[in-house]
Amino acid sequence: MQTTLRLDDDLGRRAKTQAAAQGISLTRLVEEAIREHLDRPAPARRRRPLHLPVSSAAGGLAPGFASLEEAVAAADLATDQALARRRLITRDGGFSRFPGLDRWSPAEEV
Repeated sequence: MQTTLRLDDDLGRRAKTQAAAQGISLTRLVEEAIREHLDRPAPARRRRPLHLPVSSAAGGLAPGFASLEEAVAAADLATDQALARRRLITRDGGFSRFPGLDRWSPAEEV
């Protein structure tokens, strides 16, 4: 592609001098400069700083738990109990919500 560029006089002189020092043409120097500029990653957009409110509430575990492991175990137990209650309420173990699932077993191919 052939095109015409208008350069500032000082910039043009500096570019010619550098091209001569490197033993390349002015065209090659301009191509390399443009390629280098275009291949650079785009600068990250500046974002407004995020300000989060600071809570004045007391932190820590819920009363009655000595460690995080105890709190997690209690949450797991509560989930298991809720699932068990749901199965008892539906009388069919929850299969009524999924038609056809009561007749399916892992050994059968779908």
